[in-house]
Amino acid sequence: MTSLTKVVNGKVVTNTNVKPPTGWTVDYDYFGSESEWGEDGEVADLVGHYGISGVVKPLFRTPYNSNEAIFVIEINGQYYIYNMESGWVQRIVSPVDLKEIVEFINEHKYWRLETEDLGLITKWSGYGLQCVTEVVYCFLIELQDAIRDFQFDPLSEEAAQLGNQDDLSNIDWSNPMEFMKSMGGPMPEFASPAKVRKEAREYSSNIFTSYELLNQILQRHEATIHKRWTGKTRQQRLQILLKAWPAMSASHRPDFEAFRRESNQQRESGSKFKDQFMWPCINQEDLLQPRMMLLLLNARGRNPPPVFAAVDNNAMHLGLVTKALVPAFLNEHTMILHGAATANDYGKLLDWDSHPDAFDWMNTRKQFLPGEGILVLESQARLMSFLVDFCHEILHEVPTTTITSDTYPIQPEPSFKNDGDTSGYTSLAVMAAEAPYRLPLSLDLDRVASLLEAQMLAAEDHIWSLREDPAYFSDQFREIQDHRQEMLPDTEGKPHPVTHRLREHTLWSRVIFAMLMDAYSTLDAITELHRQARHLSVLQKKYTKQIKPTEDLPQDYLVALLRFRFFLQQTAKGPLDQLKIAVPASPPMRKFFVRDTPIDKNSTKILVMSRRGVKMDKVETQLIWLLQTLWEDDRNLFLAQLPMVVDELQRLLQAEPKADVLISTHVAKIIGDLAIVAQCLKQLELYQPWAQQFEMIAFEYEDDFKKQLTTLQKPVKELHGAFMKKSLDDVAKLAEPSGGKFTYPYSKRRTKETVDTLRQAESRLDAIWAKIDDLTKATVANFKDTSLYRLLSQPRTLRRTAEWVEPEQGKDKKTPSLDKDLWSLDRPLSNLFFNDSEQATRKFDRGVQPKAKTKTKGDPRIEDKISTMTLEPEVTEPQQRFPVDSRALKVFRTIFFNPEVTSTPGSVVWNDFLYAMASVGFQIEKLYGSVWQFTPTKLDVERDFKFDEDLPDLGDEDWDDEFDGCECDESVECSCEDLGLTSEEKQRREPYTGSDAEYFYELKAYRSQRKHEVEEERQRLQRKKDKALKLDHDKQKEVQEAYKKLQHSKTEGNIPPIELHIVTTTDFNLYSSEFTQIWWDPYHSTRYIELYEMSKIKHTLGVPMGPGGIEPVQPQKKEKNEESLDEEGRMQGHIYFNSDTGCDLVNFEAPKYIGLNDYLIVTVPRSVALDPAVELGPTVKIPETFVFLGGWV
Repeated sequence: MTSLTKVVNGKVVTNTNVKPPTGWTVDYDYFGSESEWGEDGEVADLVGHYGISGVVKPLFRTPYNSNEAIFVIEINGQYYIYNMESGWVQRIVSPVDLKEIVEFINEHKYWRLETEDLGLITKWSGYGLQCVTEVVYCFLIELQDAIRDFQFDPLSEEAAQLGNQDDLSNIDWSNPMEFMKSMGGPMPEFASPAKVRKEAREYSSNIFTSYELLNQILQRHEATIHKRWTGKTRQQRLQILLKAWPAMSASHRPDFEAFRRESNQQRESGSKFKDQFMWPCINQEDLLQPRMMLLLLNARGRNPPPVFAAVDNNAMHLGLVTKALVPAFLNEHTMILHGAATANDYGKLLDWDSHPDAFDWMNTRKQFLPGEGILVLESQARLMSFLVDFCHEILHEVPTTTITSDTYPIQPEPSFKNDGDTSGYTSLAVMAAEAPYRLPLSLDLDRVASLLEAQMLAAEDHIWSLREDPAYFSDQFREIQDHRQEMLPDTEGKPHPVTHRLREHTLWSRVIFAMLMDAYSTLDAITELHRQARHLSVLQKKYTKQIKPTEDLPQDYLVALLRFRFFLQQTAKGPLDQLKIAVPASPPMRKFFVRDTPIDKNSTKILVMSRRGVKMDKVETQLIWLLQTLWEDDRNLFLAQLPMVVDELQRLLQAEPKADVLISTHVAKIIGDLAIVAQCLKQLELYQPWAQQFEMIAFEYEDDFKKQLTTLQKPVKELHGAFMKKSLDDVAKLAEPSGGKFTYPYSKRRTKETVDTLRQAESRLDAIWAKIDDLTKATVANFKDTSLYRLLSQPRTLRRTAEWVEPEQGKDKKTPSLDKDLWSLDRPLSNLFFNDSEQATRKFDRGVQPKAKTKTKGDPRIEDKISTMTLEPEVTEPQQRFPVDSRALKVFRTIFFNPEVTSTPGSVVWNDFLYAMASVGFQIEKLYGSVWQFTPTKLDVERDFKFDEDLPDLGDEDWDDEFDGCECDESVECSCEDLGLTSEEKQRREPYTGSDAEYFYELKAYRSQRKHEVEEERQRLQRKKDKALKLDHDKQKEVQEAYKKLQHSKTEGNIPPIELHIVTTTDFNLYSSEFTQIWWDPYHSTRYIELYEMSKIKHTLGVPMGPGGIEPVQPQKKEKNEESLDEEGRMQGHIYFNSDTGCDLVNFEAPKYIGLNDYLIVTVPRSVALDPAVELGPTVKIPETFVFLGGWV
């Protein structure tokens, strides 16, 4: 007998006095053994993955006849729903009373409820995913479109109800202690003014004493400290750190780890991780890096402590909001930290009655509450003492009595290298990681505008590429489709109904809808942010002399900052919502998630949950927790703040190859977009001391900001409404890329075949956008006010392939001849602007009429139509030239590939590309993940560029592809590698001996580990393929043996043919080891054929096919009299090989008698079974036909 159970009427039941819901049970024996529950039970271990710890008490269980085991459980006084079948756990936010929970279940009769019965009562909080759901498993999930706002709104209905509650009616509001008791949570210390003043004086004195000593040490010994610290091994550095700060936290952001490990109740009753919440930047993982400790030492030793008061207070944010740190309470006083110049002024306590500005400084957050100030002083006192002790450990042979004497003269301050990563270039991730250890910077709005401009130009280029490049359009379509939740199998392992051949057009419509809305809304949002950032930069320069830490910001500048902050927060919703959809459905993540079986196959609602029984290691658990915190966008994100969570996610992806492998390219792009917004928000957070006031002041302007946002989003919402009305169905059929219709061999040498293929793909893409543009123009009322209009109306033309013309006799046969059709080569970006004066026009001289050759057959050529025009001579400025060395020249010759000159394009090593771009004056910065930004400094252009760094091929182990070795004797020194190199190039090849040279080997080990992870993934896929091949062999053998028996029986005359047995639809899985060996898709491994009895299906099923029922042709319209044709005894069908290939069968007469109902054999031409766009190796031999053996499903 434990606290989990009790005995009622001789029966062991759960330990609760509340009667269970109707039909539910409290029978403990049914719940399982004691080992499953309790603090160390199996259930406790599972919920621990959600960051929940404590004794798990089962209370009620769903009826015996329900399909799943749903429990109401209690952990540390908080109620949860636990689904034993699927493994997810959800916290019940409201109602919080167990009796009310029971009443709610009884009111809705059954535990499986429709969403319209839910209202807005609770919020999902497990890492199982809920995106948009029609059917849910209990009363836990709150459906919402907007981010939940956890800020208290004093004008809300909720606030209005607070005054009517009986339990608050007798509170003495003049008594702070009584008020705080009524609010719940940990009680602060109620300190006296005398005690606070005493503590503040002691801390302040110690802080300034340590600062003055540290400053003197650095003026004399900082260069020596740099040299010694960088020359020590990692283990030696660790010993020094632990001597100066015993029990230092091991991991990066230990406060974040503590937040995940402790429950709310544990923190409020007294956190065990006070040091982690108070000094999150003091940890081994960060400070063992040579640069971090030196930056911290320099910043704190050469700048007075008051400069860091706001950032030190902000560093404790997570501890304060989670109540792990509880400041002391002293009413009617304000503490001075900002602007203090001496120890006497630093931490000075002001009474509101004795100083006219004291209350206002507290209220506007210009200065500190006494309790907050004491925490900041305590934090700085220990930190400064640690830095002094660190210097003594490094300079261990220097006596403390002479360490600051004239024996050691003052030296120049040593310099730091640029904020670069291992490539030597500026890195946004490195800058973000180093920010807590540096001097707080002023708000760099030019940099913010530059980041947003690069993002805006990338959004424009994305839309441009979707319109111009068929291959890019096709890739994006497939990428989005692969990240749709419809691609997830359900809990029974079945595919979603819309992936069925008869309903695939529905899936295509959803894909094209997502593609358009994501592209258009992103462009609108980022363009507006960029505009605001540039305006802010102008205002900042205007008020440079007026912006002082002790003064208020100019009103118009402050409002512009608050507006920018609001729009950043709203823009973040886009990537957060995309993560909800894309992460669980991404191929690397599908092993962790399943989709709930839809009750209605026509429903657009999907519920995704964690896959039951999947074991996750620590890295996988942490990665999914971080992603879940982002896409849930609830209390955890509110407490931890978006920039912190994004930084932690990026750090995990950089530090753990196992986590990086789980992030697909598409998800990485979403995280990258989110990282830019988070970085901008972080810049605002560091704008101290004013950033402390933003939250409070922003409230009075929020309604105006919402109206401005609504106006901005109106065109996109109009498009959204139009696209939702089935307007994209026709477009989706054209956009679906199967069958190689967007094959685009641009890199191949021009021949008639390649030119025709290029033109055909371009023509199909133009037809798609013509329909979309017509819909856009008819839908959006004020289209000219949108960023999309400004993009499409630019004097920018689509690149199109000219018509092929056979080479004239006498010309070099190797030189392709193209019809130099100006109208074919240059077309407007959008058909919306064919007659728009804003679109650049081609200028022709109608006064000259050159001789024209008259065509006698076919349509007139366009040259004939414009024979009266001649091209007006163009005045061009001479192009700028740059001197480059051989290494850079090789790069530019490769990347500026000309198919008319070079047979095939090449590839370049990424570091060589960076070197070449730097050599012509580009400033290079690594933004996030694999994205780099290139800012021109010498070119006569203003726009920045962004590129993605590709992961090197697995087999690429060489660091230098050009040098293949020599035949010199090993006993002599060889310099063959340097032959032909300039002195500069030779210097680059010398071993690196900089301050972080030791770190090079750690990075090299990381790269080796990364390749090892990729190799493991390759082997895993190979094992999966081998398993598929074995299945093919076994099934082929089964069908062949059945066929042999059938043939033998027919020969002997022992068995007559049997009647064909077919229902409305009959499916056969198809097996072919030969096909699997040549082309195997790990994500679409099931091949099948479907046969339909036409008398029981609609005319719309299938597409009429060419001769033999295999080669597809264009759909044909039925005549009216065809509707009455007798279709008895006729069949249609569809063969599916993967998401890219398949075909419909022309309707045929069904056989009346067959040999077997369970098997079939079908022969398919390779042109149908394989996607024409697939490029296989030259050694792969592809048969003319594939034989598939089918087994009835």
